[in-house]
Amino acid sequence: MQDAISNKIILATPTTLIVILKSVAMSWQQHNVTQNALEIQTTAIELHSRMITFSEFLKDIGDGLKSALGSYNKAVGSYTGRLLPQGKKLEELGATSNKKNIPEIKMIEDAARELNVE
Repeated sequence: MQDAISNKIILATPTTLIVILKSVAMSWQQHNVTQNALEIQTTAIELHSRMITFSEFLKDIGDGLKSALGSYNKAVGSYTGRLLPQGKKLEELGATSNKKNIPEIKMIEDAARELNVE
């Protein structure tokens, strides 16, 4: 018995061997679960980082659309208030370059949907 312990050998009956093997199997299973949880954590951190980057890009696009829409509406306002009346007056006087009339251009009232990050 002393020789077995000094050589790191465990003497086991069939019953104790099964208990030992089940314990080792359970230990490996727990190790796999822990590894999987760590991988999920790493993936979740990476996903969150990517979501932040994408959200910033999306916000920049929304700000650009809002700015472009504002500039477009200002240009249409200037067109309909200053330029179009002069063009209509020329049409009435018959001083046009061709047979087409000046097309009507309307402001865009729709706004880009706000990004809700709450």
